[in-house]
Amino acid sequence: MTDIRCYRDGLGFRRAEVVGGDQTIGSFLESDIQGSINGCKEYLNIIKSIRGGETQEWSGTGNAYAIDITRDAVRIENLWVENANTAEVSLIDFESCIRSWMEFVSKPS
Repeated sequence: MTDIRCYRDGLGFRRAEVVGGDQTIGSFLESDIQGSINGCKEYLNIIKSIRGGETQEWSGTGNAYAIDITRDAVRIENLWVENANTAEVSLIDFESCIRSWMEFVSKPS
């Protein structure tokens, strides 16, 4: 299971730190979803559509990452950093991270 810690750094920026794991997911949340509750909801709707069998897979490109979502896994690739790690997590773990981030960005600053 992917565990993330969401917090504001010393300058007040939102941060997502993956506890004991690949930081790619945290960076994706920070740079591609940022403070967008609607962005979180869009990903949750995509997950729901894939789980329900309405969609087999979904791919998209954000500010810094390309993402491929299937029932089996979510693959997140950095588009700007050469030789950067590509993260692969389960759909359940990805959903958990999105939900944690959405809860965090929903709180007043």
